[in-house]
Amino acid sequence: MKLRGFYTKNYLNYQIEKRKKELEETVLLDHNLVKLANIGNTPTGDPEMGEMARVVITDVYLVISTLAQEILRLRNERKYWMERRSPTKRI
Repeated sequence: MKLRGFYTKNYLNYQIEKRKKELEETVLLDHNLVKLANIGNTPTGDPEMGEMARVVITDVYLVISTLAQEILRLRNERKYWMERRSPTKRI
């Protein structure tokens, strides 16, 4: 919903909430992968499965970092547009 060159507050809020949900799901996935990696380290566990889980964990950390940066960018953009649209100028 682009309106005259800027995103509305509702659209930005929607995008922020969407990214937050993705971040929560990714963190839950990471938590489960850490459990899997730890099981691979036990004497009865499969060491190859643990190693694969550790490799995937590094990729998940990259996704988490990217989502967090996107949330911060959207929040800053929302703040910018709210300040710009306010009737009083902030100095």
